Amino acid sequence: VSTQSTGEANMRAILILLAIISVTTAAPFQWQLCPGSNHFQPSDVTLVPYPAIAGRYATIHITGTLDDAINGGAWTNILYQNDVAIQTTRGNTCTLVANCPCSCAAGHRTIENSFIIPSTVSGTVTGRLEANFDNIHISGGRLICITYTFQVL
Repeated sequence: VSTQSTGEANMRAILILLAIISVTTAAPFQWQLCPGSNHFQPSDVTLVPYPAIAGRYATIHITGTLDDAINGGAWTNILYQNDVAIQTTRGNTCTLVANCPCSCAAGHRTIENSFIIPSTVSGTVTGRLEANFDNIHISGGRLICITYTFQVL
């Protein structure tokens, strides 16, 4: 066994150990509802993978109860680091509720929003996901608004 291959093996072991330590010491994923009323009441919010990885996709999953039908609307997800917006994504609310294209009836649902973590980001990031919706009774009603904080490796 050469000294070079032993050194490479040691370096790999150190890198793996550092990755394990960073994952186990990452601050927990946290979320809260924005002030005001929401037509979607979350019971669970997760981010996968956690911690997030710079340059890769992450998906926020929000499970809860939708109290009215969705026929349209728009959503915005803004990521911040040190109170500076670093990324904004937007879309149609009809694409936000998993397995429930518009018209999406009230009931137990899961909102899913995937986004790429900028490759230049590490540390603590805060996000704000806000979605409005339309139906025959409501135009521009707030579906949900949450803020969330997560770690990026």
